[in-house]
Amino acid sequence: MKTQKIFSRILDVLILLVFMLFFASAGFQDKSTSGWYQQFFPNLNGNTIQDNTFLDSLTGFAVTTTTSSLSYILKTTNGGDNWIINYTSNTTWGFRRIISIDSNTIFAVRSYTEILKTTNKGSTWEIIPLNIFCDDISILNKDTMLVVSSSGFDGGVYRTTNGGYNWQAMGQTGGSGQPSTIYMYNIDMGFCLGGQMRKTTNGGVNWFAIIGETYTSIMFVDSLTGWKVTDSIKKTTNGGINWVTQKTPIFSSYFSNNTSFSILNKDTVWMVGAEKYGRPPVI
Repeated sequence: MKTQKIFSRILDVLILLVFMLFFASAGFQDKSTSGWYQQFFPNLNGNTIQDNTFLDSLTGFAVTTTTSSLSYILKTTNGGDNWIINYTSNTTWGFRRIISIDSNTIFAVRSYTEILKTTNKGSTWEIIPLNIFCDDISILNKDTMLVVSSSGFDGGVYRTTNGGYNWQAMGQTGGSGQPSTIYMYNIDMGFCLGGQMRKTTNGGVNWFAIIGETYTSIMFVDSLTGWKVTDSIKKTTNGGINWVTQKTPIFSSYFSNNTSFSILNKDTVWMVGAEKYGRPPVI
């Protein structure tokens, strides 16, 4: 009998706890913001965001253009809800790119004068001199990078294999039609554009022309399958040798230079940009 009373009391307590949890959860509201919402930055003295990179879902960095010889590296540790100025630079040239290599190592690249490198998530930055006018850069790992320059006499493709301390002039250097963009899928295969589209399969040592093709943005999901955009979206399934125009929404198929891709897999591709003469598409 005594045992039965004890069991009954335990049961009453458990029922009470269930009711307490129910009413507590009913009054709880998830305050997280859903959908898209605007994020705000500290005073950037008129500068605009040029590029960004995230190490994980919370920690990210962004770089700015320059005004009044000031440009900035920004950092967030809460997924972009708040940003702080992580580094201030007092030079004429603004930042062009910021690229993360791993969870600690980040490179921030200027048009000219220097590359900034951190190996501790932005706690300190090392300045590596860069004596090449940089139109675009592809960073493959902490040691290997390729830079393209469209600057007249010394334009072309340059490669470093020691983290930017020394640079070697590669193919497609000197003369007119120098490349202004570069995309490397891996350490061997990539594309550059300057007058015409070119491909390398040996890390930039040699380049061959892809006749009749150009791009403003390009990305590959594997060594064979990729997409690019100019005034239309095209897809390749043979490593960029041949390209097939893709069907697009009816509003337009004429995109601006601001178009960019994000590829999830062979079937799902996001593209964002602007029409030359209309509203921005999201596909």
